[in-house]
Amino acid sequence: MSVVRAGLPTPLNTSILDVSWRDGLVRSIDELGLKSNNISLDEKDAVLLQHYITHTAATIATDPATLKLWQKAVPHLAHSHPFLLHGLLALSALHLAHTTPSDSALHSQYLLSAITHQETAMPIFRSSIAAVTPETSHAVFIFSHLLVLYCFASESQDERLLILSPTPDLLPIWLQFLRAGCRLLCHVWGDLEAGPVKALASAWDIPELELDGGRTPFVEDLLSHIPLSKTEDAWSEDENKVYTDTAILLGRAFTNRALDIAFTTWDALRIWPMCISKEYMEMLRNQHPGALILLAHYCVLLKNIEGNWYFDGRATGLLRSVLGCLDQKWMKAVKWPIEKIGITVII
Repeated sequence: MSVVRAGLPTPLNTSILDVSWRDGLVRSIDELGLKSNNISLDEKDAVLLQHYITHTAATIATDPATLKLWQKAVPHLAHSHPFLLHGLLALSALHLAHTTPSDSALHSQYLLSAITHQETAMPIFRSSIAAVTPETSHAVFIFSHLLVLYCFASESQDERLLILSPTPDLLPIWLQFLRAGCRLLCHVWGDLEAGPVKALASAWDIPELELDGGRTPFVEDLLSHIPLSKTEDAWSEDENKVYTDTAILLGRAFTNRALDIAFTTWDALRIWPMCISKEYMEMLRNQHPGALILLAHYCVLLKNIEGNWYFDGRATGLLRSVLGCLDQKWMKAVKWPIEKIGITVII
């Protein structure tokens, strides 16, 4: 249930804005230069921008460097890239919807505003990624991150996250954009790490993962759930290999988490979902028990970022979805994540 957070304004109700607040908006817009370059904001959008700068940016930052990026560098980039401006306004509107009671008229206004801005941004973004240049790379990189947060925060996004519907696409949309974005930006990665988004780009330095090692007790426990050959529940050799490789990757993710005091949303996404194979995603789409067992354990990592407003309750909801797909005979294999996340289930 949505709750009202103290200290946040009700921006779309512009009739109640006093003169000082309006003057503050004008100053913010003038400072960012958003009146030029064919970008204009009406009063409602100006308030969304102000809310993003003063509130939303701080909720998606992970340290002082990324706070400066989200609060200052990103709005300046939006000055030259309309799709990025619409993207941050969409996320700001979703943030306000999250802080507003769901039965409020303002809640519906915020959601409508978010949808409108996102739908405006997407066609422009698609055109921009057709030929990424050093000049557009920073905006494309940031928008890809905003898109992930939008997918997580959107009211239309259910708790499935990585559990796929039977569609031709093997990857959920947020993971598609993350993977595609990284591929599209490979040739300009040096520019990203040297430019205004370097604080965020550096977080995506993924270490080489050696699949022939990493047999930690955690991984050995996961591998113990592989059924014996020639039994009714036996998996194919290919399935065993995919499960084993993906379990080792997951074990490495848990090891990285143990070494890292600050565990951010981007850490949670880069250290496993960005590395898993299409073969694993195919098994997951088919609701293979092995794929579901690994996803259930991944929920424990996701629990670490559940305190973020855009991910509120998602890890718990995802685990419930996994359990709903998993046959009762496999429940002992997911006893640990059930206990860690705190779901009551009869096993």
